[in-house]
Amino acid sequence: MPASGSFTLATPASKVTVGLAFTPQLQTLAIDVGNPTVQGKVKKIAGVDVRVAETLGLSMGTELTTLVPVKDLVVGNVSSMLTGKVNQRVTGLVTGDAFTILDPTFTVNGQYYITQPSPLPATILSVIPRYEGSA
Repeated sequence: MPASGSFTLATPASKVTVGLAFTPQLQTLAIDVGNPTVQGKVKKIAGVDVRVAETLGLSMGTELTTLVPVKDLVVGNVSSMLTGKVNQRVTGLVTGDAFTILDPTFTVNGQYYITQPSPLPATILSVIPRYEGSA
């Protein structure tokens, strides 16, 4: 979109969608697992299960520079959440759980990021981290 806010279509059209590029980003809160607290202690999120509705193309990582695609949400991939189904390949929008292994980083906050870098639908219903404490 030009800074002027005006543009000319190359061909006539009856329906046009126009917008500005934007990458949605979700950053989780610092993790705490209850009593006894783990606040201020070193911890690692080894992986995350994410529950989605009609979603494709998410990426996840402990930093925005270490994002990896959520393999269960990539068309053509064999999905770990479809085990035992007739077709285990992702063929379209996914509703259900998807798992991703995160980069092996110990941090005090235990936070991670989820982004939608593609112009695809994404509805995140819940995130369930697989937490590992320090020794």
